[in-house]
Amino acid sequence: MAPSLFSTLSSALLLTSSATAIQTYQLADSYDSTNFLEKFGFFTSDHSTGNYNDVDPTGGYVSYKSAADAQSLGLVKTEGGDLYLGVDSTSILDAAGIGRSSVRIESTAKYGQGLFVINFSHLPKPVCGAWPAVWTVGNPWPAAGEIDIVETWNEDNVNKVVLHTDGTIAECRIDGTNMTGTISKPNCANYAAGQSDNEGCAGLDAAAPFGSAEGGVYAMQWTDTAIRVWGFTHANVPADIASANPNPDAWGTPSFTTSTCAADKLFEEQKLVANIDFCGVAGNDGIWTQTCEAKTGMTCKEYVAANPTAFADVFFKISSIKYYNLKDGNATASVISSQVASSSVAQTAVVSSALSTAVASEMPPVTTPVVGGTAVSEKPVPATSGASTAPGAGVPTVGVPASSSTVSTEKPVLETPGASGTPTGPPPIPTTLVVAPSVGFNGTLTTAVIPVGTGSTSPCVGAACPATTTGPVQASAGKLSSSGLVAAAAALAVLVV
Repeated sequence: MAPSLFSTLSSALLLTSSATAIQTYQLADSYDSTNFLEKFGFFTSDHSTGNYNDVDPTGGYVSYKSAADAQSLGLVKTEGGDLYLGVDSTSILDAAGIGRSSVRIESTAKYGQGLFVINFSHLPKPVCGAWPAVWTVGNPWPAAGEIDIVETWNEDNVNKVVLHTDGTIAECRIDGTNMTGTISKPNCANYAAGQSDNEGCAGLDAAAPFGSAEGGVYAMQWTDTAIRVWGFTHANVPADIASANPNPDAWGTPSFTTSTCAADKLFEEQKLVANIDFCGVAGNDGIWTQTCEAKTGMTCKEYVAANPTAFADVFFKISSIKYYNLKDGNATASVISSQVASSSVAQTAVVSSALSTAVASEMPPVTTPVVGGTAVSEKPVPATSGASTAPGAGVPTVGVPASSSTVSTEKPVLETPGASGTPTGPPPIPTTLVVAPSVGFNGTLTTAVIPVGTGSTSPCVGAACPATTTGPVQASAGKLSSSGLVAAAAALAVLVV
């Protein structure tokens, strides 16, 4: 049976029963050219300790520079309103010596569940020996989890979304359903049977914009039960992604999603990391030998050391990073309509603009919390190197937005006829007609006409209302009250099923 406007209105009623009855993604933190360097710390390689974890926790042929050195070398800068993160593409090196200069930046803030939206104006060119990534990680690793949002190596022109979890805590897997990408490895546990250590679960997305000189937008959603990632070219970015309340439910099938995942147990507070490494995983046996060994005739370190110009286009340019978390509060009518439509009628019917406006008008204003704190450049505690990008963490918690509050279930009360059968309620009042879309039993889009009173906040009944097969609904001061919406839903149940 096709869904009806009754179910749509019922969903709308739940959304409007109280100020806390709807949650939307609201901006909690943002990065742009005005604050990038204030909100990131720089991991700096220390070549003096004899411990290679102090050079690169992920075992690459690299030398990460401090903020001052990186800016002096032109590896980090603001360019055209974007943050540029690049590598040394001029120096010929000794393959047995210090690796190629690069940057690894780590957010001074840590984040809980929410939605990350990263707008790139340039993505690194896939090149033999390079291993660029944008990811989040908790401490300790892997118990606190890792989410690789953007990652690839060598000449693989696909984005690799990878999760690293501790399988002794809970389960997290991907099975390839409800995602556009393909499975590389199914089990997210770092030491899963049948997978290499530190491999995690991986989904490959060849359709995403990775490697594009024009960049694109990547979004990662983290909830209690799932991790999802979308990749969009700039031409295909959803219209609401730049709005105050982006709605991932309206974005279509993600490129990556977990099929079963206790994400609330497996992922703790995460810091955001962006870096460009060399070799490491990209130079491992079985990966370097797939294509690059035959193409270059060298080992990974030899090639990276001898060919600086190969990495001239291996850089990120980031226009903005935005982090949203779910909050109770107001939302625009379009967001409410989108949520109702996607959850109740699978995009086959929408609430009319008049009804959406009425719903929104009864809700309080939004408050926008912001993650605060002073930028700290602190080197993380080293972690065991492996196939992961994980470093372990040492950056203190600067601020994590609070979680949402309890949803109210209070419902409006309807007036009913008295025991004698004589209608009770207000005297007759003028009415107007509201046209609302609905879906008929055969799935076709149709409309229903509802008389709406204009002088009382109570639903009229019996003789107080105009004769109509749909029944009346009253409104007050140009808006439908909650009780009016209840009556509308009840009335439309007669018309559309």
